Amino acid sequence: MAPMVDYRPSPETLAGAKELILGSIDSQMNSLRDKLAKASSTTSFEDIHKMKQSLTDKQALKNKISHLQDWFGILDADHVEAIRDYLEDRKKVGLL
Repeated sequence: MAPMVDYRPSPETLAGAKELILGSIDSQMNSLRDKLAKASSTTSFEDIHKMKQSLTDKQALKNKISHLQDWFGILDADHVEAIRDYLEDRKKVGLL
């Protein structure tokens, strides 16, 4: 596999990658909201606080990605891998 630096994705491809990452963050946030909704009186305050903080952090990341031109540098390893897979798939079908 060629290194990521060898790719010259189109603006459409970059927009698709951005949508992929934002969708992933939305899914993670929805999962956390579900867990919070199902929290019971036996759920520790610390666990609830961690989930709420994680939601806040994910929203901040989503906002940064939405508004930054160079947003690749703030991604975690899982998101970078998702973009790599996305670009590989687009390359295989001739869209890169």
